[in-house]
Amino acid sequence: MGSKNLKAVAVRGTLKVPVVERAPVNNVAKWLGANYKTLAAWATNPGRGTQDSLAWWANVGALPTNNFGTPVFADAAALSGERNYEMFHK
Repeated sequence: MGSKNLKAVAVRGTLKVPVVERAPVNNVAKWLGANYKTLAAWATNPGRGTQDSLAWWANVGALPTNNFGTPVFADAAALSGERNYEMFHK
């Protein structure tokens, strides 16, 4: 999207999305609400924000490097939340 000079996308709707089987969706939503902090990649150390997930994204090859042209970033460890914390907060 950056290469097309698109700055933002806004979507608003008022219609309800029909769900055929609501009970399984509710069960997943309840489970996710109860477990996301312990299972999510960004929850490694609450308080430092999303920079803590950088190492995880680098390991799975899902970084948006070069406008998503390259899924890896060789120096990702240098930008990790752990390294930033060590450098700037101790």
